[in-house]
Amino acid sequence: TNSASDNLSSAVSAATLVPVASVRRARIQGAGDRPAGPRPVGTRQTSGVAPSGADAAAPSEPAEPEKAKDRASWPVRVVTNVPGATVTAAFEFYGGEPDPPAQTKTADATGFVGFEPPKFGLPLASVVVVARAQAFATERTSGPPGEFKIDLRPGVRVAGRVLDAGGRPLEDATVGLGTASRTSTDADGAFEAFAGTAGEVTLEVAHSAHLPRNVPVTAPAEGVVVRLDRGLEISGRVAFPDLRPVPGVRVHADGQRVSATTDSDGRYVLSGLLPGEAAIVCGVTDELRPVAAGSTGIDFTVKRHVVRLRIIDEKGRPFRQTSLWVRGVKAGQMVFSSAGTIGPSGTSVEDGTTGMEIQASVSVPGFTERVTSLVLEGEPRLHDLNLAMRPGGPTGSVRMHVVDDAGNPVPRAVVSLDNEADSPVEGFYDRPVELASDGTATLERVPTGDMTLRVGTSARHGLIGYGLATVSKLRVEEGTVAMAEIVVTDGGRVRVTTRDAAGAVVGAKRLDLLDEHGERLLLCFAQEIENGWRTSSGNFDAAPAMNETPVPAGRYQVAATGPAGDRVVRDVEIQRGRTVELEIVVRAAR
Repeated sequence: TNSASDNLSSAVSAATLVPVASVRRARIQGAGDRPAGPRPVGTRQTSGVAPSGADAAAPSEPAEPEKAKDRASWPVRVVTNVPGATVTAAFEFYGGEPDPPAQTKTADATGFVGFEPPKFGLPLASVVVVARAQAFATERTSGPPGEFKIDLRPGVRVAGRVLDAGGRPLEDATVGLGTASRTSTDADGAFEAFAGTAGEVTLEVAHSAHLPRNVPVTAPAEGVVVRLDRGLEISGRVAFPDLRPVPGVRVHADGQRVSATTDSDGRYVLSGLLPGEAAIVCGVTDELRPVAAGSTGIDFTVKRHVVRLRIIDEKGRPFRQTSLWVRGVKAGQMVFSSAGTIGPSGTSVEDGTTGMEIQASVSVPGFTERVTSLVLEGEPRLHDLNLAMRPGGPTGSVRMHVVDDAGNPVPRAVVSLDNEADSPVEGFYDRPVELASDGTATLERVPTGDMTLRVGTSARHGLIGYGLATVSKLRVEEGTVAMAEIVVTDGGRVRVTTRDAAGAVVGAKRLDLLDEHGERLLLCFAQEIENGWRTSSGNFDAAPAMNETPVPAGRYQVAATGPAGDRVVRDVEIQRGRTVELEIVVRAAR
């Protein structure tokens, strides 16, 4: 099917003079892989110059209609610093339907251009905007409908090709010039990039199966040839003890941004690795295994149940972007909880133990919330769940006003909603929210029913704040706005540094925050998974670690398990609105 990115690439390519390049871990597999703001599948960033002459495609609409319509009334508004810039907008909709063609317009004398998304019968997921002008570097941005401000910078052209060691062209290699816009090579390995100024610049070139390379050039430049050496591979298989394959599992090389997903036979291949030792991590076992690059037969054995969730529309097509919340419950107690955004594959892989209930809540704007659960029984095996989302369903809105206990507006918070009427699953909504200057925000398209609204801060979402989670009960009715006044009280945090006897900073295998009764506090440093423990990265590396969730002020204990396996417990007094620094000496690994 055609996508917004295909339409955008076609529109941009047609409108350029010269050949251009096509351009927590959360436990949920694939969560967090996307940058801030949705990016359509396969979208390639491009660099180019403004069209002119016979080779240029005329904009789909002239700039004149913009003058007859108030700027604020345009659903998508683009403001550039270059009058007459050519702007292309592609619209990506939720669901599996092909996207409509991209729209191209010319900015007016103030650099403004407005777009009206086509009526498509599905909610709009994101807008991709590309702006270009003669002698300026092309800029690309994406995000939800609204206003996009794009500053085009004067560009000095650098063009060439990226080849492998044998002289064959490398498609989809990324090429960057410092902080300038990044571009990708086309099928012939060709690229064009734009430096901010003439003179010495550095081309940063990378390809998924090859080793990255930095190449100094003098801008402007033509005919630059960059050759990349092929990186090393590590291959293996993920399977149950009886060798049944486990597909869909993410395996990655820690610190190298190299990852792969196991195929239907459970096999994976990590390509483009640097020579030497690599730390390989398996997504469902959390093993971190040091392996020499170039190794084969690096197998992982899964001894737990594996659940593969696939979110699809009524025709069986995956959504481009869905929000998924999963938690495991055993004997009435929650033993893990995670939230994340699922990308274009629409697939998430979770694991659990016999007797555990996996609960999942799926949210896609414009579709009825889908909640399901599965009890894991018998011997460990692969479970497939296809969750078909249906359009429609009654919705309302929730408007919140969030202040601290001194009455000051809170600028940013983590918000989650529990749908009390339909499911005990945490959330259909759980993410950081930017609040207005008066501490207000509105959540749209909220399913109707009795809700529990939680507002707080969490390091898991990149918020280093102190707000303790505050709960408010409310009822959402169709077509109405439910109001919630939230007062967030400060708690405290603790940051722990583990050192060996010589004073060197060393990693910790585990960190726990204990209350006055010696009970471990969930979601602080670690999450309990039956008899074992899981942290966000498998192990705490040799760097200070902060507890993820703020806690009320008071006396606690921090238990650190060092690399040699020794456990050291230290008392700590956490104060409101402060982060306490704590150092713990543990034994170094032998």
